Amino acid sequence: MRGLLGDRKGAIATLTEAARHRPQRERRSRALDHARLAELRLDQGDLDQAVTVWHAFLDDSAFLTCGRATTAMNALRSRLHPQRTHRAVKQLLVRTATAWASETVAS
Repeated sequence: MRGLLGDRKGAIATLTEAARHRPQRERRSRALDHARLAELRLDQGDLDQAVTVWHAFLDDSAFLTCGRATTAMNALRSRLHPQRTHRAVKQLLVRTATAWASETVAS
């Protein structure tokens, strides 16, 4: 809600805490928290933090078959594409493509 109201810093703080305190069994919710957090970090221009959070998303989403996670993956891949020459982004996009290929094979 904070993000929708324009309070990015508050939304980032809230989502960071939410993801940190979610139990292991709530992997889907934590993954989606990380996806939203990565979007907010990108909106704020904090590419390095967005990449770090995106890796956390991938850690959890590897165990999911969820339309919202797939949508989040596609959206963030699109948003990161313009920065694909940045070393960390390039590595992340390779990891994302690998995760995507694994998910496609598993489906």
